[in-house]
Amino acid sequence: MTEGTRRLTARGAATRERIVGAAARLFYERGVRNTGNEDIRREAEVSGSQLNHFFATREDLVRAVLDRRTAEASDPERIPGLGRPATLAALREWADEYVEHWQDRLAGCRVGSIAAETLKSGFSLDDEVAGAFERWRAALEAGLLALRDHGELAPDTDVRELSLVLLTSLQGGLLLTQAQQDVAPLRAALDAAVASVAAHATAAPGAHWSHG
Repeated sequence: MTEGTRRLTARGAATRERIVGAAARLFYERGVRNTGNEDIRREAEVSGSQLNHFFATREDLVRAVLDRRTAEASDPERIPGLGRPATLAALREWADEYVEHWQDRLAGCRVGSIAAETLKSGFSLDDEVAGAFERWRAALEAGLLALRDHGELAPDTDVRELSLVLLTSLQGGLLLTQAQQDVAPLRAALDAAVASVAAHATAAPGAHWSHG
C-alpha cells in the first residue's frame, strides 16, 4: 500500500498536511532546488523521522505539493459557472482577481512555477505535471460549459478551446508580469482572453461585463 493510499489517523493526516503546506510555501518562495529537507522540517515543526515517514523521497513531496497547488487553482469555488455564478461578469471578476493580486505571485503561477522546475529537475513527474494543467483546464471548461448551458454563450461555442485560451493567457501573462515586475502583460493577456469568451455571448458583451 502506498503512502497516498495508506489510512492515516487524524493526527497523522494533520502532520502530513502541515508538511505539504510548509513545502508548498518554501518551494514557491525559494524553489525546489534551494529548499532543503531541514528547511521544510523547521517550517513544518516536525522531526526528520516524521518527514521521512510521510515522504520517503523528494519526488513524493514534490508530487504532493503539485497536487495541492492544482487543487487550489482548480477549486470549483473559484471557477465561474461552478462555485461562482454562471455569468460573463463572474468571469471578468475571476480575471480581475489575478490582476489585483499579482504581487502575491511575484514568483510566478503557483502551479506553473513548480511545474516548470519539476520538468527540469529529473523527477519522473512529467505525467503529473501534464495532469495538473489538464485538471485546471478541465475545471475552466466545466465552468464555460455551465455558462453555455445557462444561455450566456452561444450553443456552438467551443468551450474546450476557450478554456485553453484562458489558461494559456493566464500562464503567459503571469510569466511576463513576473519577468517585468509590471502587471500590464497579465492585464492585457486576461483582457484578451475574456474578450475571446465574450465574443461568443448571446447578447452584446457590454450587457454582461465591462472592464473596470
